[in-house]
Amino acid sequence: MSDAQADTSPEPRPAITGLVAVVPSRGGQGLVDLLTDLEYDAVPTIVVDGGFPEWASLNSFDVRIICERPNETNISRWWNLGVDQACLASCDVLVLNDDVRLAPGAALKLQAALHAHEADVVFPDWDGRLEDSRASYGPHPSSFPFPWFVHDDRMSGWCFMISRDCPITFDEQFRWWYGDTDFERRVRLEGRGVVRVGSVRPDDVRHLRPNVATLAAPELQALAAEDERRFRAKWSGQ
Repeated sequence: MSDAQADTSPEPRPAITGLVAVVPSRGGQGLVDLLTDLEYDAVPTIVVDGGFPEWASLNSFDVRIICERPNETNISRWWNLGVDQACLASCDVLVLNDDVRLAPGAALKLQAALHAHEADVVFPDWDGRLEDSRASYGPHPSSFPFPWFVHDDRMSGWCFMISRDCPITFDEQFRWWYGDTDFERRVRLEGRGVVRVGSVRPDDVRHLRPNVATLAAPELQALAAEDERRFRAKWSGQ
């Protein structure tokens, strides 16, 4: 290229900064594996302690532990505690179950989509779509299908990302199930929308043990049943 020729190549886009993962957990090897994945992409993590005595085993990771041992299990409260801390630092929040594995770059792809779509929430593709998509039904609550889990664009409650600017919090009356579903519904109604990210494929974010903890614990099954009753009562008139 001569001195007279200008370089017309586009400037590289600056990396989006300010991302924290929030993981409610009672510990175990699954949590260690997930933290290893997050460490690869240099994503700091807030672990909300659901009752795990061996936190010293995590000293090698960039992790902050919020010790929350209430008398009752409440995952919505654990989410709120972690998200509040992340938002105080002006960070987007990647909410994960501790039985999730992430491929390199998956978290950063989700964050790029969050900003590109100016959405409040994004989540990975979980059934092989190729493009990003928003809700395919109208904004009025009467257009929402019930049961909520049957619609095609349902958020994956085990992995989703919340904008640092999202004003909506989790309703703590839902202690085990339906807290993510209720949150998603309110974001669709009141916020800037929810987007499924087609570039983050099923192999990029894997949920290894869906519902295993619930099916193994009668007390969690009882909480799930009560949460369903509360969810139906909250939304039945709309």
